[in-house]
Amino acid sequence: MYNKTILVVLLPAFFLGMVALPHARAASSTVIFSEPGFPAVDSPEPSASQLQARFGDGSAFKEIAYGKGRIFRAAYPVAFGGSTQAVAELYAYVSSKVGIQPAFELLAPLSPGVLVYPTVLNDSVLYVMISDNADNARVDFRDKLTGARIAPQLAGQHAAIAVAGKIENRIVAKYGF
Repeated sequence: MYNKTILVVLLPAFFLGMVALPHARAASSTVIFSEPGFPAVDSPEPSASQLQARFGDGSAFKEIAYGKGRIFRAAYPVAFGGSTQAVAELYAYVSSKVGIQPAFELLAPLSPGVLVYPTVLNDSVLYVMISDNADNARVDFRDKLTGARIAPQLAGQHAAIAVAGKIENRIVAKYGF
């Protein structure tokens, strides 16, 4: 039996509702969450409400052992900070701490606002690439399972899909590029 790792970002309560802490313990999970109701401002200096939201020791982030898992808690929502870089850094940190490795290797940095989402299937890996940018973005990465290089020019405010075949070790289908 293996431990499941669950990464959850609690946005305002109406998005995710009640996520009880006992579920983290029972599932031997890892949970990431931040308190709803505090504005997250993408600036070098925290706002007054953010300073009030900090933990008693003045920190804005905690890593807490809980049962067989760990809780990663931000004092205020990082997802609303206006910067995808801060969110990416937090997810990369937590992923590395719990042993989650990305399914792909970036050959060039992703533009801000570009998401690459892999889904591993029986005989292939499906990649969904989404751009929230107004400008076109170059995406360049290599799938670790197949070795296939995926490097589309992603149109601004558009998405693209690529399927890398595990047997063929190359892109077997694509859409949007």
